[in-house]
Amino acid sequence: QVEVIPNPFIVHSEFENDQYSLKLMITGLSEDCIIKIFTVTGELVSEWRHSDPSRGFDYWNLRNQNNQEVAPGLYLFTIEDLTDNGNEPYVGKFVIIR
Repeated sequence: QVEVIPNPFIVHSEFENDQYSLKLMITGLSEDCIIKIFTVTGELVSEWRHSDPSRGFDYWNLRNQNNQEVAPGLYLFTIEDLTDNGNEPYVGKFVIIR
């Protein structure tokens, strides 16, 4: 069960310490997978490989591949399982509110 925590992500929430340590958690990951985040228009925002058999989650720092903060809005993500489990790619969505 893949989840994005929190969803929606409210940047100026009381739970966030400061704007430099903002993180969004993606849970339910396999031990080896590729995570891709897209805008609703299909533009690739960020991509990385999660390969840690000891934990089924990873963090995203709300920055694009040029290390710039992403804009508020709706985002889509895919998780491609690279293990031999035969899982189909997972597609999900989350919201960032500033």
